Amino acid sequence: MALLLLSSNTAATTTTTNLPIPSKKSLFFPANSLNLFNTRTTTIRNSNKVSKFSTCLRVSAPPLSTSTSQEQEQNQQEEEEEESSKFSWRDHWYPVSLIEDLDPNLPTPFQLLNREIVLWKDRSSGDWVAFDDKCPHRLAPLSEGRIDEDGNLQCSYHGWSFDKCGSCAQIPQAASQGPEARAIKSPRACVTKFPTLVSQGLLFVWPDENGWERASATKPPMLPEEFDNPAFSTVTIQRDLFYGYDTLMENVSDPSHIDFAHHKVVPRWQEHWTSNKVYDGDMIVLQGQEKTFLSKSLESSADVNEQYSKITFTPTQADRFVLAFRNWLRRHGNSEPEWFGVATQKQPLPSITLTKRQMLDRFEQHTLKCSSCKGAYTAFQTLQKVLIGATVIFCATAGIPSELQLRIVLCGLALASAGLAYAVHELQKNFVFVDYVHAEID
Repeated sequence: MALLLLSSNTAATTTTTNLPIPSKKSLFFPANSLNLFNTRTTTIRNSNKVSKFSTCLRVSAPPLSTSTSQEQEQNQQEEEEEESSKFSWRDHWYPVSLIEDLDPNLPTPFQLLNREIVLWKDRSSGDWVAFDDKCPHRLAPLSEGRIDEDGNLQCSYHGWSFDKCGSCAQIPQAASQGPEARAIKSPRACVTKFPTLVSQGLLFVWPDENGWERASATKPPMLPEEFDNPAFSTVTIQRDLFYGYDTLMENVSDPSHIDFAHHKVVPRWQEHWTSNKVYDGDMIVLQGQEKTFLSKSLESSADVNEQYSKITFTPTQADRFVLAFRNWLRRHGNSEPEWFGVATQKQPLPSITLTKRQMLDRFEQHTLKCSSCKGAYTAFQTLQKVLIGATVIFCATAGIPSELQLRIVLCGLALASAGLAYAVHELQKNFVFVDYVHAEID
């Protein structure tokens, strides 16, 4: 499963769509790799003496007219180059959430490169903190806890509390004197903490608890300047997607399949109705593509990214960014992200038991995580209850007046409120589930 973070900026008739920065579970695109394609194609150009354009289209295809010795020399040069420029998945900042969609009063669970992490906001400093999502006491998930009266993160199992540094602040069961009282200062009572920073409305996490020096020396890249320009309007959205990192990156790297812009003339939650239709349209197609693609990888030990141009047929310029990404993933990213705590790097096939209703579940994938849509959904539910109540009242009082005209008015109001209640009920589906059938889309 993956999380997509998407930002789109517009000003007047100009539209600038920033590269989506996804993260979660099997989907991770390190933020400081946003320019990796330009860097990589430049390197290939210098080593193979070909243009950037032809490099993107070649993607591991051998030269057509070179001698065997030249091929061997070139392959050796490429192997040495790949070894010296391996991409370290753990040594990068990862955007994990939009700040506006995080609740500062509650801990939030998140999975990054197979690490369970809990995000929470320290009241005293206002800093966002990332901990390993397990209490050192009995390994209960801290994300099921709460922020206590002192502003510390408290485990809901036995009440142990931890400050923003990860140190244990309280052990309710410990005696006031003796070894139990000193246990609170033990390193074993501390929670593992990860580096965090906030940039341009995004919370970033460095997934290696031993990488504090590297994290402090590394800054995530800034989005285009227009992102912070008041003259531009910004629409942001995040949603969990049921396919892997490489499948989504291939999808968003393909400019030929999508062409839409956001204009901030409606509320953010209504913009998300449109955006979610786009993700719904891709969801089933991409999961089907990923099943076929990963099945090919299980048929042999060969790197499926290296065989990509043979498995697929990508003859047009519109595919060049996709090919460049697959080439980078093979040569520098070890063909897939480096998971924590996983013995094998093989990515499993997507679940074949997911129903269409589960795949397109907007409520779990988006609404629960989006402050705008969650608030709007609650408001719609309240409005529906009010309208249903009004319908009942109008119906109950319609027979009381002696005047026929007043009875007709009350009956009309009952019908109107009932119709509005039904309309609100239908609109709520945009926050929960809307079926998507490509054949029925005009």
